[in-house]
Amino acid sequence: MLYTVIDIPGYNHTSQHSWHPELKSLLEKQGHEVKPLDLPGGKYPVFMEWYPIIEQSVQEAQYPVLLMGHSLGTRAVLLFLEKTLYRVNRVVLIAPFDNHTSNGSFRDGNYANFFSQEVDISRIKNHIQNNVIIIGSEDDMNIPYIQAQNIAADLGGELISIPNSGHFLDAKWANLLSEIVVK
Repeated sequence: MLYTVIDIPGYNHTSQHSWHPELKSLLEKQGHEVKPLDLPGGKYPVFMEWYPIIEQSVQEAQYPVLLMGHSLGTRAVLLFLEKTLYRVNRVVLIAPFDNHTSNGSFRDGNYANFFSQEVDISRIKNHIQNNVIIIGSEDDMNIPYIQAQNIAADLGGELISIPNSGHFLDAKWANLLSEIVVK
């Protein structure tokens, strides 16, 4: 199956950061449409500024939508799915946050608006047609691995643990991610 992969990067990152450009290239070689998003806000992002950009990308998708988020992008995926009327085919969360509002204190509260309240997990599940894949690492120093375990349990998703990968900031993860994301 071919997907439109909507790639939502993490906090203060762009589509040119770490593995995103290489992953885009690898997925496009397989025939997928890839929409890497560069979202506003820099160090002080606001989800409601991200929402219309994500929504427009979903509306314009050529194939079934695969929403993929990394780090803060994972929370954006969940917030989007809670608010949207659209259904997506698949969700991939890499180095994810869980649903606790205490995560708003990360980065000195620079993105607390992403965690002002817990998301409605049942509503999110209703907006996903197929599976959810959560990718984490026990040595993630940015977001504790327990958060990947928690959100995988909440969503009923498949948790894939990749040892010694930290917060998945290195470009070297593109090849492995390309195999997992669209499997």
